[in-house]
Amino acid sequence: MKDDPSPAAVCVMRIERRKSGLAITVVVNPDIRQTSEERLFRTGDADEAVQLIRDVITVFREDSGS
Repeated sequence: MKDDPSPAAVCVMRIERRKSGLAITVVVNPDIRQTSEERLFRTGDADEAVQLIRDVITVFREDSGS
Protein backbone atom coordinates (compact mmCIF):
# COMPACT_ATOMS: atom_id res chain seq x y z
CA MET A 1 0.00 0.00 0.00
CA LYS A 2 1.41 3.37 -1.03
CA ASP A 3 1.41 6.37 1.24
CA ASP A 4 -0.70 9.28 0.08
CA PRO A 5 1.49 11.99 -1.42
CA SER A 6 1.98 15.10 0.64
CA PRO A 7 -0.24 18.05 -0.23
CA ALA A 8 1.40 20.20 -2.87
CA ALA A 9 0.34 23.15 -4.99
CA VAL A 10 1.80 24.33 -8.27
CA CYS A 11 1.77 27.67 -10.09
CA VAL A 12 3.20 28.12 -13.57
CA MET A 13 3.56 31.57 -15.06
CA ARG A 14 4.13 32.14 -18.77
CA ILE A 15 5.05 35.64 -19.89
CA GLU A 16 4.97 36.73 -23.52
CA ARG A 17 5.91 40.06 -24.98
CA ARG A 18 3.26 41.41 -27.35
CA LYS A 19 3.06 44.67 -29.26
CA SER A 20 0.26 45.73 -26.92
CA GLY A 21 2.28 44.84 -23.79
CA LEU A 22 2.69 41.70 -21.72
CA ALA A 23 0.50 38.63 -21.99
CA ILE A 24 0.73 36.68 -18.74
CA THR A 25 -0.84 33.27 -18.28
CA VAL A 26 -0.89 31.68 -14.84
CA VAL A 27 -1.84 28.04 -14.36
CA VAL A 28 -2.71 27.27 -10.75
CA ASN A 29 -3.43 23.96 -9.10
CA PRO A 30 -3.87 24.24 -5.33
CA ASP A 31 -3.73 20.43 -4.96
CA ILE A 32 -1.72 18.45 -7.51
CA ARG A 33 -3.41 15.27 -6.31
CA GLN A 34 -6.56 16.49 -8.07
CA THR A 35 -6.11 17.71 -11.63
CA SER A 36 -9.72 18.91 -11.68
CA GLU A 37 -8.59 21.76 -9.39
CA GLU A 38 -6.38 23.28 -12.11
CA ARG A 39 -7.33 26.83 -13.14
CA LEU A 40 -6.06 29.11 -15.90
CA PHE A 41 -5.85 32.89 -15.55
CA ARG A 42 -4.82 35.45 -18.16
CA THR A 43 -3.82 39.04 -17.51
CA GLY A 44 -1.60 41.76 -18.85
CA ASP A 45 -0.85 43.12 -15.40
CA ALA A 46 2.29 41.83 -13.66
CA ASP A 47 1.12 42.91 -10.20
CA GLU A 48 -2.15 41.02 -10.65
CA ALA A 49 -0.29 37.87 -11.72
CA VAL A 50 2.07 38.05 -8.73
CA GLN A 51 -0.85 38.69 -6.37
CA LEU A 52 -2.60 35.61 -7.71
CA ILE A 53 0.42 33.48 -6.85
CA ARG A 54 0.67 35.11 -3.40
CA ASP A 55 -2.99 34.24 -2.81
CA VAL A 56 -2.37 30.60 -3.72
CA ILE A 57 0.55 30.47 -1.27
CA THR A 58 -1.53 32.06 1.49
CA VAL A 59 -4.43 29.64 1.04
CA PHE A 60 -2.06 26.67 0.83
CA ARG A 61 -0.32 27.75 4.04
CA GLU A 62 -3.64 28.19 5.85
CA ASP A 63 -4.95 24.82 4.60
CA SER A 64 -1.72 23.13 5.68
CA GLY A 65 -1.95 24.57 9.17
CA SER A 66 1.43 26.30 8.92
